[in-house]
Amino acid sequence: MKNNQPIVKSDRIIPSMKGNKVHVLTIKNATPADAGYYSVTATLGNE
Repeated sequence: MKNNQPIVKSDRIIPSMKGNKVHVLTIKNATPADAGYYSVTATLGNE
């Protein structure tokens, strides 16, 4: 989430997973418009 809104994937904004537990958000060529409050919510796999 960015500023409490879902993040939209694009060729610049790339969510990915490294290994089994690490999630990464890559923002290529970041600009001032990319600034904001980023958050993540984790849930158990059985929900």
